[in-house]
Amino acid sequence: MHSKPNIQKIILTSLLILASYLPLHAQQYYFNNSVDVDGAPNNFRGITKIKNNYYVIGYISYLTVDSTITNIVKFSKKGEVVWSKKIGNVLNEYGGKRIFSINNSLYLFGTYQNEITGDHNLFVIKSDTNGNKEWVKFIGAVGKTEDFYGAVKTSTNNFLIVGLSQQSTSSLYDAIVTKIDTNGTVLWEKRYGFSNSYEWATDVVEIEGNQFFISGISTQQNGDWDKYLFKIDGDGTMLWDTIWGELGVNDRQVYVNSISEGYALAVSGSLHGTSAAYIDLYNFDTNGDRVWEKYYDFGNDAAIWRIHKNNDGTLLLYGNDYDLAGNIPVPYLLCITPRGDTLWTKNYYNQLIRDNYIYDMLQNEDGSYVFVGVDWPLSSNGWIKSLDCMGCDSIQCYF
Repeated sequence: MHSKPNIQKIILTSLLILASYLPLHAQQYYFNNSVDVDGAPNNFRGITKIKNNYYVIGYISYLTVDSTITNIVKFSKKGEVVWSKKIGNVLNEYGGKRIFSINNSLYLFGTYQNEITGDHNLFVIKSDTNGNKEWVKFIGAVGKTEDFYGAVKTSTNNFLIVGLSQQSTSSLYDAIVTKIDTNGTVLWEKRYGFSNSYEWATDVVEIEGNQFFISGISTQQNGDWDKYLFKIDGDGTMLWDTIWGELGVNDRQVYVNSISEGYALAVSGSLHGTSAAYIDLYNFDTNGDRVWEKYYDFGNDAAIWRIHKNNDGTLLLYGNDYDLAGNIPVPYLLCITPRGDTLWTKNYYNQLIRDNYIYDMLQNEDGSYVFVGVDWPLSSNGWIKSLDCMGCDSIQCYF
């Protein structure tokens, strides 16, 4: 006589077997935290990690006095606020954007606006891990705008900062690259571009041999916003540059990262007269020759914010798409192989009644991710969210 199978035992055993195949950190905790400091609109823009704590740079907008000020927030490994401090030096810092850590010190980068001239320039703040400011430096030419958009900590513990700089005799702009040391001293500053067009550097990555790829946009070729890429050495000498794009198509901000077979370039573009956008991915060799290209069509007005190289050599593109109704920006992730083949995609939101954006991320040693951004406009809050290595934000994602 056969006994009846124990259905509960079978289900439990099956779940345990399935759980054994999940990423180890997927069996731990996730966090999703919306932060409101001072009851004013908050915006998180950059993140770094020291030991088991996350440090986030952002800015607070004080609408009653029409000003913004940089703030820094320390989070525990569980995404809980440890402290928050206003660390800015002036009341018109509209962009605290990137944060790096070196030897238990924090370096914060952003842009401020001169109240008298209206020009934009770069600021750099050094603080300790308790948020105590050690110094602040202002970098940029008096009487013209120099905006900051990307930065990288170099292998020699210096910083390379990229952006745009107003040409002295016109309203056009050049791409600008500035190298500073950990004391905030400018080691060199160079401009790249053409006298009759607009150039704008948006991202930078270091490669072997103390060389750098810098990406951006240019109007030099067709008058449209085209993709712009150049390579420099550690002293800022240009080794080569290339501009490419389609006539009648405006490209948005261009981001770059290196991969084993050369380097990858990601960009979002928008057609004239429409809101349809697509993601392009290009692979170049070290001489600037294009090896291959791929396109990703999300069907909406997708925008890329950055391209990250994962611990396992895959690439993670992250930015914003729109929900099915086409009304609310929703953060998305696109994980691909070094050849551009899609591994997985994910979409997230904090509140569907708000616009949701992610602006920066880091990857932990176990492969999990932590993102920062903002959800607004009803009440703009800073946003920090953790995901596992498969882009899941809960165990239910696997079932």
